[in-house]
Amino acid sequence: MIEKMAGLPHGVFGLRVGSCLTAHDYAGVITPVVDEATRAGGRLRCLNVIEPDFSGLTPPPSPTTSGSGCTPSGRSTASPSSPTSAGSSR
Repeated sequence: MIEKMAGLPHGVFGLRVGSCLTAHDYAGVITPVVDEATRAGGRLRCLNVIEPDFSGLTPPPSPTTSGSGCTPSGRSTASPSSPTSAGSSR
């Protein structure tokens, strides 16, 4: 899940990420934000808020992969040693 945040200063895009980030989320939210910044001709200034329930990213669709990479609970199905499921340091 990803959503664009409102109420930020002009020229700053805010993105809140939680649960499991999918290719659909990326295409529907991140791509338009980057496109908007590119059209404006300026730098992309972005505030990212990662919620405690963030579990990782799904792999992009591929003819050789069958799963989404997330379980129904939003947890990644990646192995514990992979970057998508490893804990992040804050």
